[in-house]
Amino acid sequence: MKQGEQLRLAVFSGNYNNLRDGANRALNRLVGYMLDMGADVKVFSPTIGKPAFAPVGELYSLPSIPFPGRGEYRLAYRFGAQTFGVLKDFDPHLVHLSAPDIINHKAKAFAKKLNRPVVASYHTAFEAYLKYYDISWLEPLTNMIYRSFYNGCDQVYVPSSAVAAHLKHHGVVTPILPWSRGINCDVFAPNKHSPAWRIAHGISRHVPIILFVGRLVKEKGLALMAETMAQLKTHDTAFQLVIAGAGPEHDWVREHLPDAKMLGHLEREQLSAAYANADIFFNPSETETFGNVTLEAMASGLACVCSKAGGTTDLVIDGQNGVLVAPGDAPAHAAALTTLLEEPALRESYGTKSRQMSLERSWNAVMDELLGHYETLLKHWYPKAQFAMGRLSAEQETRVRA
Repeated sequence: MKQGEQLRLAVFSGNYNNLRDGANRALNRLVGYMLDMGADVKVFSPTIGKPAFAPVGELYSLPSIPFPGRGEYRLAYRFGAQTFGVLKDFDPHLVHLSAPDIINHKAKAFAKKLNRPVVASYHTAFEAYLKYYDISWLEPLTNMIYRSFYNGCDQVYVPSSAVAAHLKHHGVVTPILPWSRGINCDVFAPNKHSPAWRIAHGISRHVPIILFVGRLVKEKGLALMAETMAQLKTHDTAFQLVIAGAGPEHDWVREHLPDAKMLGHLEREQLSAAYANADIFFNPSETETFGNVTLEAMASGLACVCSKAGGTTDLVIDGQNGVLVAPGDAPAHAAALTTLLEEPALRESYGTKSRQMSLERSWNAVMDELLGHYETLLKHWYPKAQFAMGRLSAEQETRVRA
């Protein structure tokens, strides 16, 4: 290879822009960052007619079918002749995978056939979802797939220490490296608070707001939230539950939490206002590999009450910026919320610490960390090559942090 050659990166996703979730937001940010760094990037993913947002970079559609029971997701099962031709002609230096599904397995085999390095980022705790759909018996098979998939890669990137420990426990021996998530502390900030927001939503300024943000799906802990709110009502402490999010369990949530203010899906400015006008952030989910919504709440200056599970434990420090509660324990979650509802000075102290901690998590630092992993691997595979990778301009850094 010639010195100064442009790096060619192929990225495979199961849901690049069909839905707006933490996984595809991270991948789109990665692609934007690598394009700004001077790489040539092509993305391969199933697509739909009306995606949640415009994709970053060149996106090539893969043949797919709806995922059984969750039609909002698509399952790609082959490249397709045209897409395979694009991939073959592109001849990537590096292949980045994002899920142990059919098409990512095929992409890994393609890269190995070309003798190209393969990396994978872990985004979704599929095995943790199984109990919510009464298929826990599949967990041993899921962990076996993880072991086979990730051990066939050259590096694995995880968003939290909990995920790293989980993969190691189940036999993944490939180098596991951190790829955390960042936050724009200008978008999510306490100064987005406005008394007009409460008035517009019919909430008294004297009633503390408990905020839940997330997709309305079973694995986000919706049943635990309903049980916790029922417990909380027995404590005779005034509060208003506000729910920001949409999803297939909307009607279930409306039925079981009839007193909640349901705001639906919110875009950035509306979402940042919801955070800034709340008093406590509540995340009952046990399936967070990182917890983007928890970090957004922290940047907004909120005390957090969360289940002690997954990536949340890297964000919330019990007794400093919130309370971590044993998963599934509704009375304990209710007790933690009651304490913060009744002690405004304590929740203010936690909120101040949350904001301070969030300021240390810039997107630029997070993406630079991942680039460092890439560079280490590329030097090993291509010791005589020097890829033309510049540094970001001030304008580009602003886009990365956006």
